[in-house]
Amino acid sequence: MLGGSSELEQVETLVMQVLPDPRGFADRVLSQLLDRLASDGSTPPLAMQFPMSMSTPESPQPTTGQPDSAQPGGPFADRDAELAAALGACLCWGEDPECRTCEGDGFPGWADPDEELYREYVLPVLRRRKASAQAAAAAVPSHQADPEREEGAGT
Repeated sequence: MLGGSSELEQVETLVMQVLPDPRGFADRVLSQLLDRLASDGSTPPLAMQFPMSMSTPESPQPTTGQPDSAQPGGPFADRDAELAAALGACLCWGEDPECRTCEGDGFPGWADPDEELYREYVLPVLRRRKASAQAAAAAVPSHQADPEREEGAGT
């Protein structure tokens, strides 16, 4: 588990090493998650446990698009596996069509996320983005926030 104020920095570093466009990917995933949280005010339900086969030694490991440091035994292998579990992704991140676990379908959201890791990695980012979005919405003057009202004010 990660702790302290550098948690977000560690996640960002990991994502940058794992994905070709980490910021774009993270923005898309976090926007979707933020929308889900904003719509019902709670974390998504976790109906199934993360597949055990993803953590077994005989499971296929990432073979494409992965830096050497993310390969089995590399310094970031554990964090890569934790981040994949937190996002409901396979260890190959859906990049290996020959993966015995997901057959190339293991992108984030492929399985329900691990609840504890989701809380550790994803919720802090969602809370920060939600607070930023609320602050930005509060900074917009009310006449700019409602274009119909502005049109009606002149008549």
